[in-house]
Amino acid sequence: VLFRSPRSLHLARFSFPSLGGTERYISDLISFLESEGGMCLVASTNARGGSDAPWEYRLRAIGPSWAKVVLDRRVLRELISTVDLVHLHDLRLSPRAVLRAARKLGKPVVVSTHGLVFHTRRRRLIKALAWRLYLRPTLRRVELVLADSQSDLAECAARGLSRGVVLFENPVSVPRFGSIAPSTQLRSDRLVKVLYFGRIDTNKNLEWLIDLCLEADRKSTRLNS
Repeated sequence: VLFRSPRSLHLARFSFPSLGGTERYISDLISFLESEGGMCLVASTNARGGSDAPWEYRLRAIGPSWAKVVLDRRVLRELISTVDLVHLHDLRLSPRAVLRAARKLGKPVVVSTHGLVFHTRRRRLIKALAWRLYLRPTLRRVELVLADSQSDLAECAARGLSRGVVLFENPVSVPRFGSIAPSTQLRSDRLVKVLYFGRIDTNKNLEWLIDLCLEADRKSTRLNS
């Protein structure tokens, strides 16, 4: 569904150049889809739009950062009417309104989990209630839920959502790492420093990075991590 649709709309609270895993994922996915001949539109609450980014559309929304309600329903409907597929990347951006508009226009909707809403324990009671009364019923009505990780897939199953959920792990765009100079080009007296920047959580598989650093440290005295 995702790769056979020539025109797709990608919806999120925030989009590139904002920094974050979801924003980077959307940017990389769009680059890939367009390289395959697809046409992509982006709609978010911070989209640039205008002549600099005519494929981006800014949606007016209200509410805290963790629960945005789209005000531009007419704009949302017009955007959905121009594409073949709606890809929602954020459960905190009016998912039911998106689904309702797409259903009226006969457009399929896929949702990427991106950690769902349970990646931290903050507001866990509100999240549990929202999941039971609002998010899970909405996700059961979309065409496909793309679980971005094994942990998201397990989380969906544990919370009563398994039908229509498939594993679609986040890809890594390798070419942007090509500009990093090989270690042989570094000064021999300079330590190679490794910085981990992110949340310490089981979903992040931080133990893999630790194991790799330990292995590299055994093979080289230049590693400083």
